Amino acid sequence: MTQQLTTWGFKRTGDSGSSGSWEKSDSEGVLRATAFFLPDEVSIWLFFFPPRRVPMADAILNQLMRNADYSAIEDGGVEIAFKTTSLSVDGKTGTRAEFALIVGSTVTRRRVVVNWKR
Repeated sequence: MTQQLTTWGFKRTGDSGSSGSWEKSDSEGVLRATAFFLPDEVSIWLFFFPPRRVPMADAILNQLMRNADYSAIEDGGVEIAFKTTSLSVDGKTGTRAEFALIVGSTVTRRRVVVNWKR
């Protein structure tokens, strides 16, 4: 995994035995990947931090909130979670969840979490 991420331009930022972190920055923003290698599953968290924070219209924010499965106060804003979807590839199953952190009227972070059963 580290070799493939390095090929894509990611730099290793951390390692603690059962987990690893990588990061890639460019003019489009910062993409951070963290993987947890647990005995019964692998969990991959992808974070995207946009370089420019452009406020959204109230109508768009309202639609995001309507589409959300739930919301919670976090990191000085509101994190909304969208519907978790099931994944199945070559007989292996997992889930995919997506989140957005909104501060004021601006999305400041997007997060996708993929969990695969071993």
